[in-house]
Amino acid sequence: GSDVLAEGRLVMAGSLADRGRVGEAIALLGPSAAKSVRKPLERHVRQWYVLADLYERSGDIPRARELFRKVVAADPEVSDAPERLAALR
Repeated sequence: GSDVLAEGRLVMAGSLADRGRVGEAIALLGPSAAKSVRKPLERHVRQWYVLADLYERSGDIPRARELFRKVVAADPEVSDAPERLAALR
């Protein structure tokens, strides 16, 4: 199902990023995380968070900021997203 597929992407993206292949991790998550969602589910928010982290690691601060904003808007209790967003301003 969709949740399993999203989880697989997150695991693979994490593995790529851990091996220094951040660009490939972004390419893996980017298309699915870029889709507009009216009522985001947990899987959407998790993908946005991981993608924001990857963009921050790659130095693309505007995109990281944009995705952390989406995470905070959808669920401000998710991890440290509000603090990370504040740190990027």
